[in-house]
Amino acid sequence: MNVIGERLRDIRSRHHLSQGEMALRLGLSDRAYKNYELEKRETPLAVAISICDDFGVDLNWLAGTAQSSVATFERFMETFSAFNEARAAYVEFEARGVSYSESTQAERDRLRAAGQRLETLGGTRAMGAAIRSFFPDDAARTLHAGDELNHFWSHIGGWMA
Repeated sequence: MNVIGERLRDIRSRHHLSQGEMALRLGLSDRAYKNYELEKRETPLAVAISICDDFGVDLNWLAGTAQSSVATFERFMETFSAFNEARAAYVEFEARGVSYSESTQAERDRLRAAGQRLETLGGTRAMGAAIRSFFPDDAARTLHAGDELNHFWSHIGGWMA
């Protein structure tokens, strides 16, 4: 088995997934995923990027050109910073108890800018990968963080307006 296949198996094992579960999580057929892991077929770049995003691993590591599997700490910190900025904008807006249409232009601009920054970094997908990477051995903490993120995300759609 070559590097990519070994690393796919490593990711899957660390997350306690069967090949079928891994395929389902990635939106692939069982056969397609097995062929990538066994290196019977080349893993498409889009699939490799999805794996990196979903599991918080570095693309260079997956390809075998880097030693560390952890996606860059700076990228995670940028994502968390954007999340905190968006959360602060939303909490401030929510505390006023007004609807989005009743908010000030400055509030809407701040909310929109924070949301767009987070969206540019990958939105909930990037945040989910960061959370899974920071708490890989604490399922309860990961679940709680994910619930909070989803709750927040569902209430901050104002930047789309």
